[in-house]
Parts: sequence; C-alpha cells; structure tokens
Amino acid sequence: MKELIRKTAFTALAAAAGAILLGTAVFMLFFPSAVSEGAYRMGMYKVSATFARNAYEKYGGTDSLKILVERAIIAGKHDLTADYAPVFINDAEFDKICGEEDGKNKDERVGRYRYYVTGNLAVAQYLCGQRERSLETVVIHTVKYERFNALEYLLKAVIDAGDKTFASALLSEMEGFSFEGEEAELLEKDKNILRAFIG
Repeated sequence: MKELIRKTAFTALAAAAGAILLGTAVFMLFFPSAVSEGAYRMGMYKVSATFARNAYEKYGGTDSLKILVERAIIAGKHDLTADYAPVFINDAEFDKICGEEDGKNKDERVGRYRYYVTGNLAVAQYLCGQRERSLETVVIHTVKYERFNALEYLLKAVIDAGDKTFASALLSEMEGFSFEGEEAELLEKDKNILRAFIG
C-alpha cells in the first residue's frame, strides 16, 4: 500500500513539474517581452537582452527596438548592439527619442542619449572586430565635439584594451576633425590623451 502511495505521489510530482516546465517554455515562447522585463528587474541583463531581441524579432516596432538596444548595451552584449543599434539610429523616430531622453536626463556625466547609443555602437563594433566600421561610426556621428561624444566612448575602450595600433588609427581620424572654441579645446585634450597613451 505504501509503495502504491509513493508511486502515485511521484507520478503526480513528475506531472506537476512537467506542467510547470511546459508552461514556462510556452510563456517564454509567446511572451518574450514579459520575460525580458522580468529578467531585467531581477538583474539578469543578458537574459533580458536575449528576450528583448526575441520580442523585437516577433513584434517589431521602435519601442521594442529601443528596449533591445538599451538592454544589449547594459548587458555588454556587443554582438546585439553592433547588429541592432544601426537599425535604431536609422529609425525615423530616433531623433525624437533622443530629444525625449535628453529631456529626462538629469545627470550630465551620462551625456546626450544620441552619444550614448552611437558611442556604445562604436565600442561594440570595435570589440566585435569591426574596426573600420567603428571608425566610420565615430566619424559620422561626431558632428559636435562635446563631452561624452561617440568618439570619446571609443577612445576610452581603446585605451582600456591597451590597443596602441588602433589608437594610432583613431588619432589619425581625429586629426581630420575641425571644430572651434570649447569643442576644439576638448578635441585637442583628447588627442593629447591618445598621444600620451601611444607614447
């Protein structure tokens, strides 16, 4: 009798576990946005970025794309950032989103939202081995030379990587820049940082 009860309990437990696993798999498949949000709130940023990609691929839309790019950046998923940030930057709503995000920004250390996205794109491309693309990104998107611009993001990543060869290529691009006033002063300061690093 005890053996029958034990077998029945085990069968019920196995069925419940199977139902939970099946339910979880179905939920993850059909509700990737919810899974991404839940993972993000729990600090599981890489999982969140992966499901944000699934949600964007399933539903599309600028809002989904924005969430995907932001979560890829936070998670350090450079492959996702390199793949999807260009799509986001070329979205018809990108300029409007930049204005809205800058209006919310209270911390000047973060810099402009446009620089945050384009700078992280350049860094992601560099770290994914797309070096020429990363240079093109900073040249295209450094139209003003303000603090925390796209080029400064890349400059920091290159120094952190100890990559003097690429630093020389970046410095060469910077020599072709032409700005005035405070922007010119900041550019010269950054060039001197790279010169000192290269030695």
